[in-house]
Amino acid sequence: LLTHQFHDILPGSSIRETYVEAEAAYADALALTEMLIHEGLVTLAATSGGGQWAVVNTLGHARRALAVIAADLRDGDRLVDDQGLPCVWQALDDGRALVLVDLPPFGMRGLRVEAGAQAVDSDLSASPQHLENAALRVEFDSGGRIIRVYDKVAAREALPEGAIANHFQLYQDMPARWQAWDIDADYEELPLPDPLPQGVRVIESGPVRAAVEVTYAFGASTIRQQISLTSGARALDFDTEIDWHERHTLFKVAFPLDLQAARATFESAYGAVERPTHRSTPWDAARFEVPALRWADLSEADYGGALLNDCKYGYDVRDNVLRLSLLRAPTMPDPEADQGQHRIRYALLLHDGGWQSGGVVAEAAALNQPAHVVTLKGAGDALPVAPVIPEAGSAVIVDTLKLAEDSGDVIVRLYEPHGARQQITLRPAAGFTGVHEVNILEEAHDGGDLQVDGQRVMLTLRPYQVRTLRLTR
Repeated sequence: LLTHQFHDILPGSSIRETYVEAEAAYADALALTEMLIHEGLVTLAATSGGGQWAVVNTLGHARRALAVIAADLRDGDRLVDDQGLPCVWQALDDGRALVLVDLPPFGMRGLRVEAGAQAVDSDLSASPQHLENAALRVEFDSGGRIIRVYDKVAAREALPEGAIANHFQLYQDMPARWQAWDIDADYEELPLPDPLPQGVRVIESGPVRAAVEVTYAFGASTIRQQISLTSGARALDFDTEIDWHERHTLFKVAFPLDLQAARATFESAYGAVERPTHRSTPWDAARFEVPALRWADLSEADYGGALLNDCKYGYDVRDNVLRLSLLRAPTMPDPEADQGQHRIRYALLLHDGGWQSGGVVAEAAALNQPAHVVTLKGAGDALPVAPVIPEAGSAVIVDTLKLAEDSGDVIVRLYEPHGARQQITLRPAAGFTGVHEVNILEEAHDGGDLQVDGQRVMLTLRPYQVRTLRLTR
């Protein structure tokens, strides 16, 4: 994996032979990783007597997650979790079922089928003209373009009057020097005709999720996009399949928001960077395309919107428009760069307050790490307990749990994501007798032993600080 994180492979600036080899190596690494994840989750869930499936949350915060289970459920079937609470489900066209499950941090819920129809008062509705749940109403024109997003929670329009959201844009992309390395600042002076939707149809109508499908055809390429709302969610999701066969073309998606902000915020590793939304100086103008990890956010003091993604890292913002770069098509040094099939997931998340209080970091993590589902075979008394559980109320992210490199100890890595001093309380599971601070190489340092107060460890983190702990048995 690390060999193929080389700096020319990552941005797409290597020769063709490199990618033939890298794609094969990535496929092997992915298959091995998926096998190890599955085996690990089966082992963790083997003691469960809570049901027929276990839905697993690998994130360090509680979440309401979508899960797909291999069950042909019918009217008269009811799903309940291991606490006896009902879970809403809907049948999918492929014979499986989509379930909405409340999950604890670093934990799982067992699911089982019982007789008795589910009692659901669905908040979802869908037509070729709209999607709606308890939080949002989204409206489409006759072709499938988004012309309105009304936030029912905040009682305000999210888009400026007359604007189009999820607006696909194409530009000629012929950098003066290095095709695969550069995007030139004047690309906006070379627009190509926008891809226009070919039509919209309803493909899901609740009670878990409502969705429409919109298709596009332009040049030699096609797009098939599922736009969906989950029950109760304040995020509009876009699952996009692109068959890309353009040349020297930059492909972006734009979200104009009815917001006024001088700065936008972009996620970096274990933190965030603010950047201006204007181009008033040469330095600002030079940042016409900037990097970000899982999200970029534009917020006023009491309201904002974030554009989340699962695999694309080039953003730009100007005034009130957030854009994400989806694809390019250089022909040097690889004449086939980016050609073929792509699947990209992104989401528009609306929130109260700024990005810190709006839950942007957690929502972006959830988009990137869907819940896992394990089919259970054994029987036992209880679901397994995570080695450490963060208590509710802190914004600190417990990012990683892993075994130590040199023993059976457990390593916990956490960080402060909001640029503020934060406290967190952790509860190590029974069987752990000590907590020690270590560096990123898992070596002891001056932080030393940490005070455990009644089986709780209390930590304070400085803005954007990363801390690593070792739990000993």
